[in-house]
Amino acid sequence: MLCLDDKKARRLASDLGLTVIGTLSILRKIYKIGELKERPEELYFKLKALGFYIDYALFIKIFA
Repeated sequence: MLCLDDKKARRLASDLGLTVIGTLSILRKIYKIGELKERPEELYFKLKALGFYIDYALFIKIFA
């Protein structure tokens, strides 16, 4: 299993038959089991500060 967010890398890994998940998928799973300390809104701004790009409305919807 690979955790990748780069579109080209995800496509290549998938073409090679590897299971690929992204950062948001992992964070959502952690959130759903109650282990994520930050609220999604706080996490969004922390990730943005690190250069992570995703639309705010979509990010919040993922965690709904």
